[in-house]
Amino acid sequence: MSDTTTEEFIARCGLNMDRHGDTEALARQLDEGAVVVVLDLPVGTEFGLDYNVWNVGPKFRGVMTVPPGVHFVFHASSAGGGGRQTGPRSGEFLHLSRGDVVVRRFNPLTEELLRADDVELVLRGNRQKLATLALGFAPYPFDNNFKSWLSLTSAITAPVVSRLHPVCGRITSVPAPAQQGTTADTKPRAAAGDADEIMEGSDPLSDLHIRFTEIPKRLIPSGASGAEISRWSIDRTPALEHVLGTMAKETELLGELQFAFVTFLLGQVFDAFEHWKKIVALVCHCEHALHSHSELVVEFIGVLHFQLKETSDDYFTDLETKKNILLPTLRHFFNNIRTTPDMSPKLKAHGED
Repeated sequence: MSDTTTEEFIARCGLNMDRHGDTEALARQLDEGAVVVVLDLPVGTEFGLDYNVWNVGPKFRGVMTVPPGVHFVFHASSAGGGGRQTGPRSGEFLHLSRGDVVVRRFNPLTEELLRADDVELVLRGNRQKLATLALGFAPYPFDNNFKSWLSLTSAITAPVVSRLHPVCGRITSVPAPAQQGTTADTKPRAAAGDADEIMEGSDPLSDLHIRFTEIPKRLIPSGASGAEISRWSIDRTPALEHVLGTMAKETELLGELQFAFVTFLLGQVFDAFEHWKKIVALVCHCEHALHSHSELVVEFIGVLHFQLKETSDDYFTDLETKKNILLPTLRHFFNNIRTTPDMSPKLKAHGED
């Protein structure tokens, strides 16, 4: 969504925020964006949508005027005791369009937000009935955080969400049991929209895993000479080529990088942060790819720029040595850009900014 479109969307959504107006006018307003309806959430639950977090009260029913695009919905049950502590977060990515209605219902036994297709079907076809719930809808907050959110999710497309999302459809901050084999398993993949339809014969434990692409540390082409073996032991371009070959478009790697970062930042999934570091290390240790995939590297720099703006040095400090573990990788990367001959002017300019 461009800045112009964003401003126009905000203006449209702000035309009538009077919750006590007639339902016809409110129904029209609900069509300006998507609506995320949540039912039966206990009072005190933490509910989040992107950068925005609400402490659920007795009348809370969800969020309206949600802009089109990718969003991360999450919740955490209250730990009780009258404090502000919450339990583990559970969430999902949604790819929404204007006029969409998504309904989730809280299951008190599993403490998860599950699909409520029956209610969703009714509300999608009856905007007047949807408007009757609007007293419990919070408007999507359009502030500086929204533009940051757009920058953090610019490459996350619906196919990326479908490819990476756990089979069960929910991302949890509770570590999943160690998975056997590689992360690139051969199990048929359910779309994110089929989140609660666990496939027959599937393994409930492996269904919890985010299906990140396996990132090889080194990949030496078969038949390589001694000199080539030495080169590819340092230059990880063959490994990058292998990873890109598993994707429909090479920009999906950037989408996966953003997916991992958001999952760590908002979903509090530590394994996602580890995967993010693997992708960053992969791209930063490619030399030949600075020529063969210069446009991808330019976009990678932009994605990394906005991500690092959302973090502090503490994220990358080794607990034992107290040193920044990311800094040497970035120094190596930008030094390669500065010193590699015949570099793309566009990439060289980005590397010097």
